[in-house]
Amino acid sequence: MPVVTIGRQLGSLGDEIGHGLADRLGFRYLDHRTLPDYVREFGEIQPDAPEIAETRPSFWERLNEERRRHAILVRSAVYSFARDGDAVIVGLGSNFLLRGLSHVLRVLTVAPPAVRIERVMQVGTSGGPSGLDNLGPLDRDKATDVVRRADRERGGYIRYMHNADWLDVHGYDLVLNTGNLGLERAVGEITYTLERAEIAPTAMSLRALEDLTLAGRVEAVLVSHAGIWIHGLKATAEQGVVTITGEVITDEDREYAEESARGVPGVRAVQNELRIQPPPLTGM
Repeated sequence: MPVVTIGRQLGSLGDEIGHGLADRLGFRYLDHRTLPDYVREFGEIQPDAPEIAETRPSFWERLNEERRRHAILVRSAVYSFARDGDAVIVGLGSNFLLRGLSHVLRVLTVAPPAVRIERVMQVGTSGGPSGLDNLGPLDRDKATDVVRRADRERGGYIRYMHNADWLDVHGYDLVLNTGNLGLERAVGEITYTLERAEIAPTAMSLRALEDLTLAGRVEAVLVSHAGIWIHGLKATAEQGVVTITGEVITDEDREYAEESARGVPGVRAVQNELRIQPPPLTGM
């Protein structure tokens, strides 16, 4: 039940490799286009939200409370999708979310700028950040601009979501330079690596992912509830025992949050560490 995450530069064949790998191995596939289908149970979502579309939010977008909700929904979806195993997850910062798990292979695809520009010229920008998809064949100047913009957007997205450098090779287990590496060969390299003994589930890694999934689901439930607002919401889980931290305005909110968390399947007990923080007085 391995999981493969693929981070990619635009024009490095990352999306194509992800689809090819999923087809070859019969794995399920998740990316920013399919993710909304996995979080609709938590209410209305915006498929073009920066957290889902893999773009960096503008200053004004960051002031919207939906930023926090969408970030939590992305985490919850990635954890839930990975927990069921036999999965390929492209983008979404999934390599950072699933780091430290022995049955997760984290791949990065790169290519020289000239190669990437040439590919974008030929096939357009399918696989790029939202707003850059499916523009069709481009001239060299436009393709160059698109590649640079995609790098800025993706780098900004990872800094925003994970406070990390998306091209730091230490965040990956396997880096593939597809400048001289075709699609089939790249899929073969990943398939071969998955057969190594090091990429295997252990009781510890499976338990860790189960805990991450449960905590993510509790956060998604709480952040999606109308009528309750938790500042600095954070949930952690250990073998079904969930701890929730943050700040609420009233005792009723604190009790309601605990009740909602207890209703999430898989939760055996809740340690409620929410603090009461009334809103500041005005007109003083």
